Amino acid sequence: MKTQEAKKIPITEVLLRLGFQPEKKFKGGIELGYLSPFRGEKEPSFFVNTQKNVWYDFGERGGNLLDFIMRYKHTDLSGALNFLDELFGQNKYISTQKPYKILPSTSEPINTSTFRLNKIYAFGETDSSLKTYILAERNISEQIANAFLKEIHFTNTQTGKQYFAVGFENIEGGYEIRNPYFKSSIGKKNMSMIAGENGKSSILFEGFMDFLSYLSIKRTLNLEEDAIILNSVSFVEKALKLIQSKSYAEIKGYLDNDKTGDEKTLFFQNELKAIFNDQRFTFKPFKDLNSFLQNVKQV
Repeated sequence: MKTQEAKKIPITEVLLRLGFQPEKKFKGGIELGYLSPFRGEKEPSFFVNTQKNVWYDFGERGGNLLDFIMRYKHTDLSGALNFLDELFGQNKYISTQKPYKILPSTSEPINTSTFRLNKIYAFGETDSSLKTYILAERNISEQIANAFLKEIHFTNTQTGKQYFAVGFENIEGGYEIRNPYFKSSIGKKNMSMIAGENGKSSILFEGFMDFLSYLSIKRTLNLEEDAIILNSVSFVEKALKLIQSKSYAEIKGYLDNDKTGDEKTLFFQNELKAIFNDQRFTFKPFKDLNSFLQNVKQV
């Protein structure tokens, strides 16, 4: 795909195919507000001007479609063009976009029913590319991946297209889903929790990839502590209530080394006082445990 051709693709179309739908509309629908694709949040801070086909993000920057893909995929211009070819296929772009349903504001994550679950398989059962993604690119132990991940096949109800991704189950029976080009959830969104052997303390993660990385670094499937995986930083208050109900002696926090991670770590430190132990120093200067695992590959 050529640069000028790529710039004609609506940013909203790419966002839809990536699993993002607008939460609010402004100026009669000319401007749409999304929860930022770059971080977890409750209120939209990512906006698209549909007439100019540009985006801006209060926590980041802004630009055209290619600027967004380069930022979202951490790639260069060539990588962004290749990504669009993979997303739309080698044929000329044809819009599949349907009118948006703008959802009401809420403090809880919304189940938009964008995705319909088709079938659940064992991890990598029908497609080896998921194993390549998790084992080779993310450096997760195969034994650990087999124990905690599923292969999820689903349909995008907006486009009718079928996809597959790895899935990590949450406490509501929904799944966080990931593949090399996609990050979203299917079913009811909530935290995940893995019970440890003693249940007297807990380890806290932002996402399941960090949890799997922690186990891969430790080279174990057996945890002494309970593991709580937020799956979205919007669940910090719900996680706090869960932690307080368990009367843990210690909470070890492995949130990200970024602005959001700083804010949420401070939240837990203020609420839990001495029992909260910030462990982010163990993987500095990397942003998260998976980045550490990919670069260091050992304890």
